[in-house]
Amino acid sequence: MSLERIRTMIECEPMLIDPVRVASLYRAILTPKADIWDDIDKDLEERGKRPQITVADGVAIVPVSGVLIEGTDTIDRARGYADLADIRRMVQEADGRKDVRSIMLALDTPGGGVNGTEETADVIMGASKPVLAWTGTLAASGGMWLASAANAFYVSKSATVGSIGVYMAFMDMSGLAEQMGIKVDVIKSTGTPFKAAGVPGTSLSDVQREQFQSQVDGIFARFKSQIQTRRKKAGPDTMRGQTFSGVEAVGNGIADSIATYETALRSARNIADLRGMKG
Repeated sequence: MSLERIRTMIECEPMLIDPVRVASLYRAILTPKADIWDDIDKDLEERGKRPQITVADGVAIVPVSGVLIEGTDTIDRARGYADLADIRRMVQEADGRKDVRSIMLALDTPGGGVNGTEETADVIMGASKPVLAWTGTLAASGGMWLASAANAFYVSKSATVGSIGVYMAFMDMSGLAEQMGIKVDVIKSTGTPFKAAGVPGTSLSDVQREQFQSQVDGIFARFKSQIQTRRKKAGPDTMRGQTFSGVEAVGNGIADSIATYETALRSARNIADLRGMKG
């Protein structure tokens, strides 16, 4: 592809592209060279690697960055998704290492899917070594679920935390289908009222909506129960789906303390010292 074609794409056309790739394209314009596309591929390859723990003075730092999903490939990770299986793997690895005395989850996530989140929280709570969670940016929804599983949750003043709740969304396109003269006729097995719920061009029936509401409420009940168990100062008014600043979160009990990254890391070391962890 010519540099002029790249310039036209960036400046004149709508794009469906990862922002990092756009930065690489700009580099192609500003510093054209024969191996620029190799640089782009290396950039994406680096971002697509599975995350690993780092150990600093006995503290294993577990990165939790991106939208949380269960199961990723290289492209997913390059696009900023975090695999819950990777988080479980890193926590378990840290828990089993002799040179690790405590674990710190470094969170920057808006949450994500339900699948795997509760199981990952269980792994965090089941660690034999103390776990401290910290965010300087974002720990919302599923991220908050993971943070609450830690023994302590520290936040920066300007961090965004909370969004304790669960939702499902169905796009009702029946009105649009009707305007286009399309009638969707769903034929399903007798006695299965929940089958084919949400088929494009149809609306949910009352019984289908009640079923989905029951599922969402059941997940939320477990989420809420963990918050109430692990963050005993958090009141019901903190669990209405809203987010809070770090300062507000500490004030209302869903986080434990204000801390910078360095302070949180030092606290993770101190927690290990207080519990007599050796390493």
